[in-house]
Amino acid sequence: MNASQVSMPKEDLLRTLYGSGLAMMAISIPFFDAFTALGVIIALTAALMIRTAFPKPSKPLPLWSSEYALALILITAALSFAAVSDRMPAAMRFLEMLTGAAIFYLVKAHGRHSPERLVSISGLMFFPFALVVLFSIAQAVTGDYLTLIPRGMGGGLGAVKGRISSIFDSPNILAPYLLLALPFLLGISSVKASSPGEKTVLRILLVLGLASLVMTFSRNAWIAIVLSTALMIFLSTERRMKAALISALAIFICFAAFACVIKKDAVISHAYRQEPDRSRLITYRTALIMIRENPLSGVGLGNFRTAFPLYFSRGDISFFDGSAAWSAHDTLLQITAETGLPGGAAFIWFISALLYEIVRGRKRSPPEGAIIQGALWGILAMLLFGIFDCTISHHKCGFAFFFIAGCAAGLAEGRNDAKLPDSSAGKDRDMHCEMNKDKAEGLTEAPEMPAPESETSGAPEEEGGGKAAR
Repeated sequence: MNASQVSMPKEDLLRTLYGSGLAMMAISIPFFDAFTALGVIIALTAALMIRTAFPKPSKPLPLWSSEYALALILITAALSFAAVSDRMPAAMRFLEMLTGAAIFYLVKAHGRHSPERLVSISGLMFFPFALVVLFSIAQAVTGDYLTLIPRGMGGGLGAVKGRISSIFDSPNILAPYLLLALPFLLGISSVKASSPGEKTVLRILLVLGLASLVMTFSRNAWIAIVLSTALMIFLSTERRMKAALISALAIFICFAAFACVIKKDAVISHAYRQEPDRSRLITYRTALIMIRENPLSGVGLGNFRTAFPLYFSRGDISFFDGSAAWSAHDTLLQITAETGLPGGAAFIWFISALLYEIVRGRKRSPPEGAIIQGALWGILAMLLFGIFDCTISHHKCGFAFFFIAGCAAGLAEGRNDAKLPDSSAGKDRDMHCEMNKDKAEGLTEAPEMPAPESETSGAPEEEGGGKAAR
């Protein structure tokens, strides 16, 4: 038995461990952070051990790729440690960023080399999504709403009636998760459901998720889902896709109108309050002051809340009553205020490269094409939500974002390589290529005929030889 025969079972085992680690991430996000971290460790260890088993891409990564941009974000975050005043939240935030980056790299690499397996693994996200939706519906049915959420305002806590939060700390964290997961899982359900009963269950689950999104009574989420759906209708070229998007938008508008009628107290107590709007303006102004005074390093990763009292205007002291805002209420402002202008530029670079990679591959054939379009829809919705709130900085939403973004980017590039390792489709394709090559050689090379013994017998043989050659 030679060395190659011994190493193949080991490589198969490592590939299985790699997929198992990704499956652990898909099942545990956003519930169990410890299992998510364990899945990252397992997948990362297996990926490093079988690195030589994967074929290299047909061409090197371009400099504008999302991988390089994400690496630059990590570098700017590490450099911001020089300006931090509280190192514990900075260390925790940096650990969360490293975990999110590892999720993105691992999922994208798996999608590039084994897209069929990644499609199956991504379908596991239905299980945590179902639990989130069931908790949300249970809150709505029992009336056990989140009535007190931390706002960083004068009173410390603010009453908000009738808003669901499921397993999350706040409705404003549940809303971006639903914005991201709903479209992505809708794309998976369009290709993964194998029976009418399974399709019905998945559709009911998605409709309940849409109702849960409405019951968060998040103005940002409502605006984000409408605008992102309009963008997808504009980008889509298929009539079937446009009809599905228009139907989803119509269902959401009906749910929102119905919720506003039956939950007037939630609308009055939250949607039309001027206090949150004023707090957002104050945090925007404070974040800009932080950037102006710390353009290179920022105030330090994870130190926005710690540094907030040192920078906000004295005229706003009476409004915040000595407390601090939780975030800048804007993802780009939050990242730039904490890591400086280099960090903000790296984030813009990452998002631009990611959207370019996904948009370029959205027209691929099923099942990859449908999943990529669903992921694009969700990412656009989450980015629009991030204009008025900070989303990716919360690790639960951040892990889900990096998993779905890596899945979409990997699937978008997965068909560019000529050979996919350990894939039945790739093996069949190689087998057909060899068969066609043998046939072509048989047709182009004429068989050698024996020399004619006589002049009379040479004519038929020559004619037969000519037929064989033809």
